[in-house]
Amino acid sequence: MANSGPAGIGGLTGLGTGVATALGVNVGTDGAFVVRGGDGGTPSALVGTNISGTAANLTAGVANQVAVAANTTNSTAGLLFIGGTTSGNYQIRTGSFATINPNSGTITVNSCTTYATATAAFNTIVNGYLGNGALGKFMPRNSSNETVIEAASAGLRINNSSGTNVATMTNAGALTLPLQPSFLAYASANLNNVTGNGTVYTVIFNTELSDTGIYNNATGVVTAGVAGPYEFGGAIHFDDLPAAGGTIEIYLDTTARQILIDRIDTGVRTSAGEYLRSWHIGHVVMAAADTARLKVVVTGAGADTVDLLGGAATTLQTYFYGRLRP
Repeated sequence: MANSGPAGIGGLTGLGTGVATALGVNVGTDGAFVVRGGDGGTPSALVGTNISGTAANLTAGVANQVAVAANTTNSTAGLLFIGGTTSGNYQIRTGSFATINPNSGTITVNSCTTYATATAAFNTIVNGYLGNGALGKFMPRNSSNETVIEAASAGLRINNSSGTNVATMTNAGALTLPLQPSFLAYASANLNNVTGNGTVYTVIFNTELSDTGIYNNATGVVTAGVAGPYEFGGAIHFDDLPAAGGTIEIYLDTTARQILIDRIDTGVRTSAGEYLRSWHIGHVVMAAADTARLKVVVTGAGADTVDLLGGAATTLQTYFYGRLRP
């Protein structure tokens, strides 16, 4: 039967669904048959479910690269890379944002590099965890700083560019911040004759039990290293207070404001002339480099004969503490 063109295809019988239509489409055009050695058309027009061969034999492919769709995720198993004897790198590409070297265990992401704790040829990335079935380390870096987040046997640690631990989350969920601005200081001996006749005295807590560098035990001054809300507290143990009729004032003197802690008649004293006042302020807003100090003033004694009692580290009487609130 003679047939001069596509118009005659319709006379054929026994063809499968769509075959006659496909025979009428030029090879290399969407909807046409693909013939051996022929043009496959645009890649988007082909769906491959079982294609043999390597990327090197695919003319549009690159021998050592596998394309990964943007935002591809696998929350169950992540991605698994197994290195062999090949010395080259595997690349995850969207453009080219990541390179994985299966031999050195190094992953480079643009200007960031992550390192495995073991330089084995077997590295696993599961839900953001990098390692070899043991501990992992993630290291974002830029031109001026470097921070390391690593899984440890005690939990999760964050180290700064000097390798100093700045935060640890234990496996039990407790968060510790060893460099968080804080201090605790006390008077290790009596501070004698410091007020009584209206003299305002800045209390010097001369001995530190802890300090991350914000308290000066020679001046009694706290200096905020960073801006934020701080909390302060402590106790003052007065001695040799005058009888009723005088006043006792305790206040926190900061750069921005004075915060009154106590104002009371000296008649509150014990028969031995003592008065112990503990205190705490939960929220004090401070800017970087702002200062704070504790001040006391007593009137009614006629002279500065009032003492503040100090003591050993095991029996704190007059002390001062503070920290940046987390």
